Amino acid sequence: MTAFKHTVALAALLAGVAGTASAQVAYTGAVNLGYADIDGDTDGTNLTTDFDANIAFNSGFELDLGLSMNRVDADDVPFDVHMDRASIAPKYNFSNGLTAGLYFEKAELNIGEDVDMFSYGLNGEYAFAGVTFGAFYGETDIDGLDDDTTDWGLNATYAMGETLAVAGGFARTEVDFAGEDLDLDVWKLGAAYDFGNNVTVFAGANWGDFEGMDVDTWGLGASYDASEFTPIPVIASIEYAETDADMLGDIDVWRFGVTLPFGNKGTASAPLNSVAGSAFNQSANTISDALVTAF
Repeated sequence: MTAFKHTVALAALLAGVAGTASAQVAYTGAVNLGYADIDGDTDGTNLTTDFDANIAFNSGFELDLGLSMNRVDADDVPFDVHMDRASIAPKYNFSNGLTAGLYFEKAELNIGEDVDMFSYGLNGEYAFAGVTFGAFYGETDIDGLDDDTTDWGLNATYAMGETLAVAGGFARTEVDFAGEDLDLDVWKLGAAYDFGNNVTVFAGANWGDFEGMDVDTWGLGASYDASEFTPIPVIASIEYAETDADMLGDIDVWRFGVTLPFGNKGTASAPLNSVAGSAFNQSANTISDALVTAF
């Protein structure tokens, strides 16, 4: 079964389970299928599949699930670049605005050779009056690297009804490599605004600093909810993004996406394959996060 079929099957399974137990479970999420045209020193394309879901039980137990798969085909490069991530985060909602739990994320980068990374740790959130503050602390195990790697980060979101949503965050990976402390920092900012008539505009920025090597990305896009014309909810999107990377040069990307949302409708949102979408779905692994956002 292909990765695409795995993702659609998982979304259908979650929707079916939650639908049969709607009195006990609240759920929300989306599947995004995307295509990106990359224009830079080396041109290419990127096929993406993204999945994100939250399942909340009446007991207070919640489960966050995430999946991201990227297949970059670059001209004059004899191999495809794969960037895959899968995450699961069980947590408990204390019904006073406080949520606490664990997170686990497996990432695989293939740039001619596989590099596996496994991130894990603690996370928590506090929500009130449309504002949510979050934090995480953990570690990442990287294949071939025996040195200590520590991850920590802060994030916040604000939702004004179903019209406006804003998100921002900071994440740092600290690596003790060969006796030296190396810091990998990522700042994020994103926003989405529902203009009505099924049109939403979104924008985001991502600033990465890897010991003096910058990877900065910004993006602007729009989406159209065509659900009134289709038998299932469907949202089409387009985004223009630009990355300025010290090692890769300038990269221009046009992203096209189709989102299949399911569950409870929330506030305005950005597609999972957009720069703004990455601000609403912060990853504890700054290495894979910066690369996925750039392409």
